[in-house]
Amino acid sequence: MKLRDSQRVALERLTEPGRHFAALWAEPRSGKTAVALKWIEHHAPSVAVIIGPKVAEAVWKTEAAKWLKAPYRFHPLTSGNAYPTSLHPKAINLMFVNYEQFGKAPWKRLGPYLRKLAKDVGGQGMMLLDESHSIKTPSSVQGRNIRPLAHSWHYRLLMT
Repeated sequence: MKLRDSQRVALERLTEPGRHFAALWAEPRSGKTAVALKWIEHHAPSVAVIIGPKVAEAVWKTEAAKWLKAPYRFHPLTSGNAYPTSLHPKAINLMFVNYEQFGKAPWKRLGPYLRKLAKDVGGQGMMLLDESHSIKTPSSVQGRNIRPLAHSWHYRLLMT
């Protein structure tokens, strides 16, 4: 699969040397997920935490299969699922978390796991917020739980 010109330009900007934080704003169905996946592939971290709405989980899983040429594992970190106890050492571990997991009850389990995960990879992973406008209210429970995590990750991307 090939990126469209607009996607290619966006990826070129995202992968400029020294860029560790960026925002990707574009119209719906413009291919932001594909650009983000190629960005992940470019840096090849051992862990990329993708936070998005619940309905986006299937999209990320499907798009990863289409766009990633590098070995990867997709792990949905949702309530009821067992969290991975070890990372695949020769693959990009995509950890998808939906915004609902940052509520009070699920956060008690998720928070310590994500902090340990960031520590285990020395902060050299990625954090992506799909539909990042979902946490625009600073006082929301989700926003209060997500924002402090950002500093634990070397690469960060906001998408909306």
